[in-house]
Amino acid sequence: MNKRNTIGNKQSVFWSTIARIILRNRTLLLLLIALATLFLGYQARDVRFTHTEANLLPDNHPINKEYTQFLETFGEEGNLIVIGVKDSLFFTSDNITAWNNLTQDILSYDETATVISLSNLKTLQKDTLNKAFVLDGKHHATHNTGNNGRIDNDDDQQHAIF
Repeated sequence: MNKRNTIGNKQSVFWSTIARIILRNRTLLLLLIALATLFLGYQARDVRFTHTEANLLPDNHPINKEYTQFLETFGEEGNLIVIGVKDSLFFTSDNITAWNNLTQDILSYDETATVISLSNLKTLQKDTLNKAFVLDGKHHATHNTGNNGRIDNDDDQQHAIF
């Protein structure tokens, strides 16, 4: 008898034993499947979806520590994209022009609310005499002026800063 027939014979015995056990205990197995389905269906009511990424790194990992420090410094905003460049030649005329063009390209999308870049940075100064803030040399009230706390670029109106 060759080895292949012996292996096939053992497999045949194995599967017929499994089939016999399933058929003899089919009522019990169907009941167990029904109970497991009911239990898991009951547990499904507690399932919650999240739209945040999972933190797969341990808390003491250097990248996780750096990210935590970033959040402490800048806060967390779900719809914020930060682009940074580390280049010793960044402040050349061609690179600044390319960066400003990129800023304008990003700002041209309807989905983009605002872009803060070197070309449009504002200077915020405290006016202690009037107890207000001055932005780019314009006086801005420290109370709500109806624009939900946004600082608009319209030079003709007062703007709230919170």
